[in-house]
Amino acid sequence: MVSNVANYFGGRGTLNYGGNVVVADEGDYNTETHDTNFYGNVVIRTPKYNINTPTAHGNTETGVMNVVGKSVIRTNRGEVVHTNDGTYNSKTDHMQLNGFSTIKSPQRDIEGNNIIYNSTTGDAEGHGNVKINDKVNKRTITGQDVVYNSKTGHTEGRGKVKIIDHKEQRTITGEDVIYNAKTGHSEGHGNVKIVDDLKKRTITGEHLLYNSKTHVGEGKGNVDYIDYKSKHAFKGDYVHYTDTAAIAYGGNPGPVAKDFSKGNDTLFVHADTISMKAFNINTPQVYRKIFGVDNVRSYRTDLQAVCGFLIANTQDSCLVMYQEPIVWSDNRQLLGDSIKVFMNDSTIREVHILGNALSIEELKDKQHYNQVSSKTMHAQFIDGKIRTAQSIGNVTTVYYPIEEKDSSLVGLNYLETDTMRVYLSPQQQLEKIWTNKFTSTLYPISQIPAEKMQLPNFHWYDAVRPKDKYDIFRKVARKDDNDIRPSEVGAPPRQKINN
Repeated sequence: MVSNVANYFGGRGTLNYGGNVVVADEGDYNTETHDTNFYGNVVIRTPKYNINTPTAHGNTETGVMNVVGKSVIRTNRGEVVHTNDGTYNSKTDHMQLNGFSTIKSPQRDIEGNNIIYNSTTGDAEGHGNVKINDKVNKRTITGQDVVYNSKTGHTEGRGKVKIIDHKEQRTITGEDVIYNAKTGHSEGHGNVKIVDDLKKRTITGEHLLYNSKTHVGEGKGNVDYIDYKSKHAFKGDYVHYTDTAAIAYGGNPGPVAKDFSKGNDTLFVHADTISMKAFNINTPQVYRKIFGVDNVRSYRTDLQAVCGFLIANTQDSCLVMYQEPIVWSDNRQLLGDSIKVFMNDSTIREVHILGNALSIEELKDKQHYNQVSSKTMHAQFIDGKIRTAQSIGNVTTVYYPIEEKDSSLVGLNYLETDTMRVYLSPQQQLEKIWTNKFTSTLYPISQIPAEKMQLPNFHWYDAVRPKDKYDIFRKVARKDDNDIRPSEVGAPPRQKINN
């Protein structure tokens, strides 16, 4: 009575308080502090939970019970807890489990080291090999350190985090991840990957922000954005993207855009800055424009190009190039002030060269070149081979006729005219030429003047040409500004004051 402590030993004892029953081999109870200690095959039965444990320490007033040893806690909410060291508050439903523990319930399963859990508030927290399976919201979260609330949908994880939202069909992995299913906000740092199966997108990078509700995201550090539905991709050190627009720049070797909407033949485009804009989104008429600014280099198996500014339009499969563009197709090189290239699914279809047009065809001996120079030029291709071409304005040509019997060069035909149409066979042999008034000279192959072998603005840029999809990152410029005739610059507008 003096110590206010009652204890029993040497056999099974029972404590009854407030409708709760505790049975153990040994126990004590403080009537003043309400602290209790039980040892040996402890069984605790309450209206809110049942516990089986070797050792239990608690307080009947606060409702806190600590179990030590291989223990099982069963709550009236259907939760089954296995732990070797855990504390449960029956009044607040707060649990703190030390060491590896598991919690299984009809709503969610949790396992890991050092778990904090509250079924009333929906809070769950674990440190060390944590796995949370939210059966109601259909989410699975794993990581070294995880904080999760099933009611708000907010998740934070660190250390090889993986979040699978089965309802939204989205998977997020990374070293440090924040995700909220209700707001759609995703944030990751350190080798992050977001796979959106519903939108058919995959995004990877060192630092990513993405909102599935607004479809706005940005990434820093080796970002790779792939849209399998729209069949295009961006890669760069920095990428900002939405459903209708995107921009990529920075990094080493630099940003790259890929368009694989036309079959298996992917178009690769590199530039200092790459941007994209979509039109008629979420309709069958959707199309996109891709813009490349500065040091543009592109590669496709049938077409390669370099320029200062590029626009790729998926609506009509057109590439428009400005600022000293060069286009290669097979053994042909095209130069001009601006160039438009129209493509089929896998081959080039048509080319328009506007201003200082120059077409160069390398012959099989790789020493002689057929050349056409004019103000503008239009060429049509079939199966990737040029079949017809129209040259308009100040046309000059260098052409090497070929002997059909042995394919030897007959000579050099130099021609000047104002307008010319050329028709070629599928074997790229000249079939016929149409032109208006012209002057022409044919030089035998052994008597060709050296200055007539190449037009004044001739230059073969084989060293500049992208060799494959990896070569688009190489920076190679023209040798000097005189390689192509300078573009005409229009006069500036003049102000006029009327009386």
